[in-house]
Amino acid sequence: MFSHDLMTDEGVVVLGIPIPSSSPMFLSIVAVHVAAGLACSLAGIAAMLTPKRAGRHPTAGAFYYWSLVVVFVSMSALSILRKKRDSRATRGDKSPLVMSKSME
Repeated sequence: MFSHDLMTDEGVVVLGIPIPSSSPMFLSIVAVHVAAGLACSLAGIAAMLTPKRAGRHPTAGAFYYWSLVVVFVSMSALSILRKKRDSRATRGDKSPLVMSKSME
């Protein structure tokens, strides 16, 4: 399902945040991950601020739960896509993720 060949060495910067890959698949999953995280945060706030009774509170809680599931699944997919590249960094090999301009 996931291929390391879909990953590129070049990253991109989106709204000042460095993203370690410019692969369309990776960026799509990041977009889903960020949207689900924002939805999860808003639903959690809504669940906390509404009275605990039938109606808004359980609806917001269910939305929070399923948004959190999407965050977890997208995080897992991103980890699988980056596994090969990130494992080099943990072994101490020089990788684009770890290596800075001064080290070249």
